[in-house]
Amino acid sequence: MKKSLKILAVITSSLLLTNTALADNSSKATDSWFDNVEFQAEFLKYHYKDNRYVKNYNLHALTQVYDWSIFSLHAGATFTVADGYIIRGNMKQNSDAVGLGPAIVARFGGEIIDNFHISLDLGGSMRFFTKNHPATARKYDFLWRIGPRIAYDFSENGSVGFNYVVYAHASNGHSDQNPGYEMKGFNFSLDYKF
Repeated sequence: MKKSLKILAVITSSLLLTNTALADNSSKATDSWFDNVEFQAEFLKYHYKDNRYVKNYNLHALTQVYDWSIFSLHAGATFTVADGYIIRGNMKQNSDAVGLGPAIVARFGGEIIDNFHISLDLGGSMRFFTKNHPATARKYDFLWRIGPRIAYDFSENGSVGFNYVVYAHASNGHSDQNPGYEMKGFNFSLDYKF
């Protein structure tokens, strides 16, 4: 847990320091955090580990915070419905839960041809659940995910995207009460600029 909290503190501090340093530089910092809204509907299915059979249905709501030439940073929230079970000591333990928490996505990429963009997305969320998730764990975890993304601008203000999540990891960072699990999947996104 201490390691994950330190990572979250470093990210938060970096964002605050970067925001202060770039406050007068409108070419890098967005004018308003709500000029742009992106919704991602995501499905992640258990993968890699035995005895972990948990699926995640996620909705990420993000807004672009910074935009550099090939790098953009997005912040927002993640809503999760987790469905499934784990097996510990030959016992099947229900791990259904609902979670909500802050999210951040770093995107590296750009336009390849007219209206088409490719990127690599690195995302993280800290989720607080309605009960211990998965079973025998704690009421919160960190969700890390990475994968390529392709997007198409259907208008001057809107785009749709598809992201293949090559790898996702969920755990609470503790050395005990931490039956973490791995997943992979995909998401569809809708992005609109006001």
